[in-house]
Amino acid sequence: KVKPGLRVALQVSHSRHLLDYLRNEEIEFFIGDTQMIPADAQLCVTPLTRQRGPFACRNGHPLLTHPERSVRSLLPYGFASLTLPAAIRTALHQLAGLPPEQALPIHFESDDVGLLKQIVSEEDLILIIAHPAIAKELAEGSLVTLPVEGLPDFFAEMGVVQLRGRTLSPAAQWAISTLHQQVANDESAV
Repeated sequence: KVKPGLRVALQVSHSRHLLDYLRNEEIEFFIGDTQMIPADAQLCVTPLTRQRGPFACRNGHPLLTHPERSVRSLLPYGFASLTLPAAIRTALHQLAGLPPEQALPIHFESDDVGLLKQIVSEEDLILIIAHPAIAKELAEGSLVTLPVEGLPDFFAEMGVVQLRGRTLSPAAQWAISTLHQQVANDESAV
């Protein structure tokens, strides 16, 4: 529930851009996958939650009829994804058995989760994403998880990133507190 008189400006962008905005003090904090945040004494990173993934597809996707799937079997369909941390991109590349000079077939990459969901719901692309980001679509059945054999535990380490030693505005404090409560409620419901 939004407080009366509260003004919120929400920006969706890659963490490297948000980090620039933060350092320029254009924003007070951001939420992102902390695996993509470089170690920096000027930053304070507060963990929120670990979100697991990685694969999902539209309901009715041809791969759903295959009882056994490997990362290599996904390659002909290609991927849609948020910007992946280098470690996950490298792991998927190796699991797919691709030679070093061949790129992982990510055909659509965007920081806009809504756009990714729309594209994957209309195409045979495989979505690489943390499953909580598509919880509504999974519950509705428009998207389904795509289990793949031999995968390590892929996850996003979501956290709040802010400048160390800065006092947050009351609105920012309220937003972060609300976010922590929502995460706690979601995790206790599982």
